[in-house]
Amino acid sequence: MLGAVSLTVQNVAAYAVISPGASAQTAPTSYTPHTTIYGISIDRTNDVALIAMTPFTSEKLAIAFGQQYGMQLIEFEPAFGRYVFTLPQIKIGPGPEQHEATVYFPPFASTSDINSFLTGNGLVVVSWTTQDDAQGRVAVVALPQVKPVLVNPTQGIWQANVMPNIDPATIALWARTNGIHLISYTSPTGVILIQGPKPKPVYTIVRRPVTTTRIVPQNATLYMTFQPGTSFATAQHTIQAAGGQLSTFNSTTEQASASVPYAKKGSVISGLNASGAITCLSTSATGCPAVTNPSSTGTGGTSNGGTTPPTTD
Repeated sequence: MLGAVSLTVQNVAAYAVISPGASAQTAPTSYTPHTTIYGISIDRTNDVALIAMTPFTSEKLAIAFGQQYGMQLIEFEPAFGRYVFTLPQIKIGPGPEQHEATVYFPPFASTSDINSFLTGNGLVVVSWTTQDDAQGRVAVVALPQVKPVLVNPTQGIWQANVMPNIDPATIALWARTNGIHLISYTSPTGVILIQGPKPKPVYTIVRRPVTTTRIVPQNATLYMTFQPGTSFATAQHTIQAAGGQLSTFNSTTEQASASVPYAKKGSVISGLNASGAITCLSTSATGCPAVTNPSSTGTGGTSNGGTTPPTTD
């Protein structure tokens, strides 16, 4: 929200009018005074100069005198020789570029007064349009940049520096004109505090590596079908010889299951296949079909049901 903001304070400077002797020496040759200046006084309250001239000095002559120094005749009493002029003023207008201004100095403004005005308002001369003292010097200046710095992220408070000892009313007007919420202005230091938008919190995403722990079962189960007519003892012996342990055996279907160490699964499978006692071997419970045992069918025959061996240590 708060980028660099241009700020200049149009401080009106008053210049004392030169003495009558200096007036005659520095006035252009086109102006030949026909009056005498008896005295000059400055009214700071009304920003006017009261000049005492020869009574009945003409209005035209008084105007010509004032124009030499950037003063305008606003009131006069010829019978009393009282003439009232506006004070010379420094005027500021827009510049040719962004963040620039044009400063118009009154005729015969001293170099020290000009430098004091520029320094006091933080203005830097870019170029001089004219340096004619009789007409008034004109300068293009770079305006000071106000660069806010975030000093309280939680509350969104920013700090910036402007020229010190500026009228607080002028600072307040500048802030309102630019849509700035001014918190305070410290005149001796030129420090201002501005209420800005509260910055959005910055979140840091921490990506932790995912550790996958693979649990390897200690035992695997194999399913098989034995040759027709295989006895329980033969099935148990065949499985144990291959490195496994008989879990179940059904003499009717010749189907059996065996528990084998997971690490020896491959060698047990090879041993069972090499035994010649099985017709099918699978790791799935439905992988091997049942067979019909001829010895378990027929008249007067006895059917052997499923058999689960006793647990052995």
